[in-house]
Amino acid sequence: MKYLICPWLGKQRRLDDYKRAADDFNKAGEICQKNGIRFAYHNHDYSFRVQDTQYPQDIMMKNTDPALVDFEMDMYWVVTAGQDPIEWMKKYKWRFKLCHIKDRKKIRLLKRVSLIKAAS
Repeated sequence: MKYLICPWLGKQRRLDDYKRAADDFNKAGEICQKNGIRFAYHNHDYSFRVQDTQYPQDIMMKNTDPALVDFEMDMYWVVTAGQDPIEWMKKYKWRFKLCHIKDRKKIRLLKRVSLIKAAS
């Protein structure tokens, strides 16, 4: 086994909760490192949606130690949040050490975008 991955955090109520999660990730990373494995966090859409003018993903990326914490980008959820996975990879070079890719039907996304536009 090479990684211990946190598969879910859930949307947090406040941005400070993401900072606390980042602190917990650093602690988990230290434990993993001492045992010869790496720690990583697997995102969902909530971390790529603006909350109180910030992206929770930015908070977690900036408050974790790259020597201790890696990130697994779930591209499906990044796209679902309306973000571009490539731009995030450019922004945080070498932090996304793993990725998770799922099939996505383009028509479903287009319907969702149409519904959102109709509701606004």
